[in-house]
Amino acid sequence: FPLARRIGRRVTLFVGPPNSGKTHAAFERLARAESGTYLAPLRLLALEGRDRLEARGVPCSLLTGEEHVPAPGARAVSSTVEMLNTRD
Repeated sequence: FPLARRIGRRVTLFVGPPNSGKTHAAFERLARAESGTYLAPLRLLALEGRDRLEARGVPCSLLTGEEHVPAPGARAVSSTVEMLNTRD
């Protein structure tokens, strides 16, 4: 992905054992970020991620293999992993 590497993105990966708070920490960080993407392994988790961000007042688009729901003024995207756009 040469183009994606040249963009100069900052990627933050949250890893740890179950119930260690990594999802909470990731959403806290994403809610404060200028822009970002939440990647989920399942459609349902992507939907929940979008709802979680929207509840905090963060405009968030949804992108899964089944749906593309752009949000006006979105600064975040909640997506399933396979839909990750490496070109933008």
